[in-house]
Amino acid sequence: MAVNLSESGVQTASPVTVSLRDLQSGSVPFEALEDAFGPDSLGIIVVRDLPSDFVTMRKALLSYSSYLANLPQTELAKLEDPQSSYLVGWSCGKETLKDGRFDTLKGSYYANPVQNSELHQKAIDKFPNLPEYTAANIWPSSDVLPGFEQAFQSLCTFIVDTAALVAQACDRYALKNVPQYQEGYLEHVVKTSISTKARL
Repeated sequence: MAVNLSESGVQTASPVTVSLRDLQSGSVPFEALEDAFGPDSLGIIVVRDLPSDFVTMRKALLSYSSYLANLPQTELAKLEDPQSSYLVGWSCGKETLKDGRFDTLKGSYYANPVQNSELHQKAIDKFPNLPEYTAANIWPSSDVLPGFEQAFQSLCTFIVDTAALVAQACDRYALKNVPQYQEGYLEHVVKTSISTKARL
């Protein structure tokens, strides 16, 4: 992490940046991980040198946001899930602001980015009273928003796969520096968590 002093005397910090190629080859220096995630860090890492299809996937999904938000209310209502406290599917005007008003100025679409039906069923069986974390994703029908589900899942898969590479690097660091560390622990968490939420 680079720490700088601005003209006004305010201390600023820049995130650590690593190459996707270095993550893939396992050659990210441990110092970079310490700078990114250590006690005095911002707690983030920026991955550069992404493939060009990332830009295509991101543009494809983001272009759906206005189409989604402008669907008829009857269609948006089909995408709402009160049982999950609106943490799956469409949510607009469900969150309360500090002054008690409902936030109607933004809409959000939530989905679990890890698609694994076996893990999902295990979570439902183990935590039946936590629908916020175990509810199945809700997708608009392909007649209403063709291609949306595929665009969402493609980008999520890429992001989760990249996060798993960061987790692998952290696992290598922890294996060397943390006594009795369970090998592959963070990568396993990233790849198998069904409580993670992607938000559009």
